[in-house]
Amino acid sequence: MKKTIIVLGASILILLLSAELKNSQAQSSAQFIYGAVTTTANHTFTGPIRWGTEEVLWSDIFNSTKSGNDYLPYFSHLNNNKIVVIEDARSGELLNIKVDRTFMQIHTFECQFGDISSLEVISNSRVDLQMKNNFVYRLKNGSNDVGATIRIMDEKNGLVKISWDEVKKVEFMDSPADMPDRFGDPLSGTVYTAESEYSGQIEWDQDERLTTDVLNGDRDGEDLGIPFGTIHSIIKLQDGSKVVMVTGEEFILTGSNDVNSENRGIAVTVEGIGRIMIPWEQFIKVTFNPTIRYEGPSYHDFEVAESLRGAVFTTTGEALWGGIVYDLDEAFDTEFLQGKSMETEYQIPFRNISSIMPLDDRSSLILLTGGEKLTLGSMQDVTRANDGILIIGDDSPLIKIGWEEVLEVRFK
Repeated sequence: MKKTIIVLGASILILLLSAELKNSQAQSSAQFIYGAVTTTANHTFTGPIRWGTEEVLWSDIFNSTKSGNDYLPYFSHLNNNKIVVIEDARSGELLNIKVDRTFMQIHTFECQFGDISSLEVISNSRVDLQMKNNFVYRLKNGSNDVGATIRIMDEKNGLVKISWDEVKKVEFMDSPADMPDRFGDPLSGTVYTAESEYSGQIEWDQDERLTTDVLNGDRDGEDLGIPFGTIHSIIKLQDGSKVVMVTGEEFILTGSNDVNSENRGIAVTVEGIGRIMIPWEQFIKVTFNPTIRYEGPSYHDFEVAESLRGAVFTTTGEALWGGIVYDLDEAFDTEFLQGKSMETEYQIPFRNISSIMPLDDRSSLILLTGGEKLTLGSMQDVTRANDGILIIGDDSPLIKIGWEEVLEVRFK
């Protein structure tokens, strides 16, 4: 039976420990998820939180699916003239509306942990998630975030692992500026592809994101586990990766989804844009920066969610102003627009978007509040698969606009 070697030599161990000590002394703890977890046995633990083995920062994303859609009455795409009886979410009246349920896609839910006020577990697959503006989303499954084991560093009890069926409620709150205990420091650096490079906070294989997390691989029949805090760069090879240590040592690793084509992708959170997911096929290399640590937003930095508002300009020359429900689904600026450039996927909070202009059936031009422009396609939010837009006028009735009628959506 092979044993995994976690530390490669005393020099690397000393380097890692000294770096972690310096970073823990110099770096604020405000960017780490913090809160109180109440169990079904009514025990409460308070401290920094890691969601499963992944999310640990306020900028990390909670994923699930919406169990319903209040705007269902506005779906009107036909398929074999199917008729279903549904209830209007606003008036409670029963309406006979033609709906193609095969066309209606499941609407995902994503928000950053910093936007959440609390989360109540309803069952193994369902949660009620309350935002800072008190709006409650009823969610079901959708990712491993629902059902995760929650790890919390309680001041009295140390590290506590709470399985999902033991969780009653999680309440989030401001992180202390200086926490003596935490799970590690965020990975940061630059990811290179053939088309571009992206700098920010890094998630490796949609999993590892801290300097204390471990890169796994096989070297000449030996299983190695290398702490990310000791790695300078990772370069993709034909069947594996070359790992260059901060000491200058190099290793060729294979045989693990951390270092080969089974890797699920490398995500970079870029300030002012959002989360950018780079598939292994596009990835060339990553360089970590051990001297500049990622300083992400604190819980206080996440403002209370606001309703989407602005104008929809139509192909017939109309300009309709009011509240906006995008894709008959997203109504708050904390929700995400999703689209791809080549095979690189973007998740952009609507609060970072200035306008959206459909270019054709397959893509849209996205103008960000910081001035950047992105052409995105392939996904429902930015293609003809979009279910349409509702305008909630201040002095006018609700108006539904089909995606084919949209010239531009401009947010204010």
